[in-house]
Order: sequence, then structure tokens, then C-alpha cells
Amino acid sequence: MENINQWKSEVHNYLSGLKIQIEKDEELKKICYGFSVIDGKIHDNPEIMFIGINSGSGNNEYKDKINIETRRISYVDILYTDDYYKYPLAQNTISYLNHAGFDNPKEFLEKSCVKTNCYYIDTKVVQPDLKIFKRNFKELYQKSMYFTVELIKLLKPKIVICEGKEVFDFLTIECERTKDYQAINGFFYFQDKKEKVKFVGFSRTFSNINGGNEAFGKFLKDKLK
Repeated sequence: MENINQWKSEVHNYLSGLKIQIEKDEELKKICYGFSVIDGKIHDNPEIMFIGINSGSGNNEYKDKINIETRRISYVDILYTDDYYKYPLAQNTISYLNHAGFDNPKEFLEKSCVKTNCYYIDTKVVQPDLKIFKRNFKELYQKSMYFTVELIKLLKPKIVICEGKEVFDFLTIECERTKDYQAINGFFYFQDKKEKVKFVGFSRTFSNINGGNEAFGKFLKDKLK
């Protein structure tokens, strides 16, 4: 893929076709809450790229729009006002960034980071709902891998934080075809020597990081050197 505009166009075209098919199926429409690609803005050469499984259902209403980008990365919402829902993953992210030495996480997240997911379908219940979509759309898994890997190649982040072991496996074992990664105190590390991108990951129970925010922050700080 040549550039980010081509990437955006291909993603939008694919999701537009997917959306048409979902809207024809009442059962699928009940568990689809829209389509979100980038949480915040796209930046070239970000310090960190966060990659999760997929985004949540928001206000639990079906959103007809395909969101390629949003106004700002949602992790910083709780730093602007107390009115926002303090969802645990955002709180944990800000906590481990502080432990990694980032004293101004709001500015850092907005200007030096990119947040996306492996799958761009918004669901309320992650695993059961994603299984239904993957069962109905056989190409969804391969397309998701393709778009995710191409985005990494185009943006060239310094480090990718995989938000869960499943995401880490998705990107290392499935995409890079390697099991040659390090497991250190419950955290995971792999370096793609061809693209010169580092990958770190953690296991999680719901949105809580197994091993704790402080420990992962120190682990991240070491790998950012």
C-alpha cells in the first residue's frame, strides 16, 4: 500500500460493503453498534501505537457512520473533565504511562500516539459477538490482519502496545509468523527487525492489566530505550 490516504480509502470501502450486508440481517444489526477505525487522529511515526481487539458500544445505539478518525483519543477524556465515564482501560493506560515516565500523558497521548483496534466493528460483548461476525464474514479475520499490518508499516511507530495477549498473538504469531518472543514477568516483547518496530503486550482480566500498572509501566520504559 502506497500511503495513508489509500489505506483510509480501502478501509472505508471495505466497511461500507460490510455495513450494507449487516443492515440486511436483523440479528447482526442487533449486536453491531457502528464502525470505528482510529480513536483520535493519525500521526506519522508515533511514539506509541495502541492496538486493542475492537471498540465498545458507546451509548448502545446503532451508529450509522463509519468513523475513520475522531476528534481526540478517548483515553484523555477523563483528563479534561470529570463528566466523562472513567472506563478502566483509560485509567490503567494513563497510570502505566505515568509509571513509564510520561508526566504529561494528555499532551503525549494527543500528539505522539495512535490508537486503533484489530477489528473495526463496535460491539457490546467482545468475544461472543466477534465470533458471530467472523462466522458470517469469512474474510473478516484476514482483512483485519491485512489492514492492521499495513497501518503499522505506513505509520512506523516506535513501539506497539498490544492491549491483551490475544492482540499480541494476532500481531506476532499470525501476522509475523513467529513465536520467537520474550515472556517476562507476565509481559510480552517482540521486535520486528524488518520494520524496526517493537511490540509489547500484557494479559488482562477485563480491562485490568495482569501484573499491575506500575510493573507494566517500568517494563514499557525499559523497552522504549
